[in-house]
Amino acid sequence: MRAPFVRLNEVQRLGHLDEEDTIVCKATGPGFTEGKRYKLTTETFDGRKVESRPRPNRGPDETEEVLVTGMELAILIGPDDNMETHCFTQFERGDKSAGDCRPAASHHHLLSELVAYFVIPDVPDAPTLNPLKYKANLARLRVLEN
Repeated sequence: MRAPFVRLNEVQRLGHLDEEDTIVCKATGPGFTEGKRYKLTTETFDGRKVESRPRPNRGPDETEEVLVTGMELAILIGPDDNMETHCFTQFERGDKSAGDCRPAASHHHLLSELVAYFVIPDVPDAPTLNPLKYKANLARLRVLEN
């Protein structure tokens, strides 16, 4: 049901990690050992972040602070084997704009660190899962375009 129409890169595949129970470390890092498989859970939370954005219809250097809110995905690794929980989100460490909305964890990291230290599992795309049906539907779309 959730198969994408095109092959996803590592960052895009992060949204599919909620379907995984474990994740494999590909590079030794802060609290992680290369080759080891770790327990993985995901959690959504109310996130908020202040961003500086260009002002519409103003000069190119004029910006304004905008409060961005919404549901955020936290990827939690651990705890197991006396390991503390590590939380990966889009927020910088100590980002005050995130407030107290982040899940409880001993260590917080950016999503880019998750991609750097762990193998992000492949997500099968529609053309791979059902090539005949995909080609047939693509042909139907081309007929409609004409």
